[in-house]
Amino acid sequence: MLQRKSQVSFYASTLMNWNSRLRGPALRGVADQALTSAENFAVGIILVRGCTKAEFGLYGLGYGILVLGWTLIAGLITAQMTAALAKETLIAEERRAQYGWLLRALLIVCLATTGCGCLLILVLRQLHLLPAYDTYYWLFLSAALPGVCLRDFMRRYFFQERSESRALLMDASALALTVAILGGVAALHVTHLNSIAVATLAVGGLAVGTCGVVAGGLSPRAHNKGAFAGFRALWRAGRWNIGATIVSWIQIQAYTFFVTAMLGLSGLAAANAPRVLLTPVTLLSTGLALPLLPRFAKQRTNLHAVVGFRSVRGLLAMTLAFVGVYTFALWLARDRVVPLILGGRYTDIWPCIVAWGFANVFMNIRMYYSTFLLAKRSFRRLAAANVLSAAAVVSLTAPLIHFYGVVGSVYSIAAGELLFGLASLYQCRVVAAAIQANCAAPPVVATSVL
Repeated sequence: MLQRKSQVSFYASTLMNWNSRLRGPALRGVADQALTSAENFAVGIILVRGCTKAEFGLYGLGYGILVLGWTLIAGLITAQMTAALAKETLIAEERRAQYGWLLRALLIVCLATTGCGCLLILVLRQLHLLPAYDTYYWLFLSAALPGVCLRDFMRRYFFQERSESRALLMDASALALTVAILGGVAALHVTHLNSIAVATLAVGGLAVGTCGVVAGGLSPRAHNKGAFAGFRALWRAGRWNIGATIVSWIQIQAYTFFVTAMLGLSGLAAANAPRVLLTPVTLLSTGLALPLLPRFAKQRTNLHAVVGFRSVRGLLAMTLAFVGVYTFALWLARDRVVPLILGGRYTDIWPCIVAWGFANVFMNIRMYYSTFLLAKRSFRRLAAANVLSAAAVVSLTAPLIHFYGVVGSVYSIAAGELLFGLASLYQCRVVAAAIQANCAAPPVVATSVL
């Protein structure tokens, strides 16, 4: 009886501790993710209803490639700000100068990547390897990279500096701008909405990102160490994170290329359309990751409570309840909601919705533990955790598509997320043990083993 009371007391005190620390930032993080999810949801609805299956499938294929460039640049530059600038010794002016230099590096890399992408598209067009009617889509997609990266950089900057309200204002402006432009064009029944959607990403990202830079008081000036030395430092710190990003992208986007190769762009559209309905469930994962990242970076005590098996059970229960309730409510309103959102082009979507539900549950758990590894700059361990899951996904996707069609590709994603989450949990526990061992050691022998 006493043991049970002590366990209840432990859970209550832990819950109150995390609630007091994260209540405000977590709510603002979820609110900010609600805005970005609403934007993705609106874009998905407009494209599903206004595009052909081939156009919607092409948008999904191109967006997957855009995500690769975005996450690689974020892994090299944006991910550095949390751990490198979490030092208590840095004053506000020093941090702002460091942020400004990171912003400069981001813009240089983005512009160089966009220029190379546009040049490649023009070469492919001249070689007649790219249809003329798709050329503008791919050019707009390349031009969207700077805006997407700039907006993501400023979001993380505002959360890092505990200015979550500015991130909320920035993403609310992006939502209004996207809905106004894309919704207005769709109302006029303009064709090739997929090209207009990526052009809106480019314009909206640059607009709100530039406003964020001005509001944050940043200036992309060169650091006194010199640009080349700075880029070398970024590469040394982020090369393992880039490796983890590439492997993660292969895992997440494997279904995109396998489905396109085996079932065509229409098959890819059939896989992505049910995902539009589940866009709101991303609130729980990404919304909590933003405020957790800087706090994990500063956390040095009680790390086993953060990455222990109790946290696994809590996360699993929370995400299962959230996704389950949402999916059940969607099923109850299926006769009205599904035709309203997806129109009449997509039928027999419920097996795919269930598969995406499982994938999202495991994705939420994986994101929590990968956020911890990112905050501790354990990029090598994050890459190691991802290799196993990526290999499983690549080997499973084609057979599952062959036997089960589109649904099989989504279940391969769910399996990969589950394996990635378990491997990340193991790596988190190793990192936590190493940190606490270093903290307990005498100062003269305390060295990093991460």
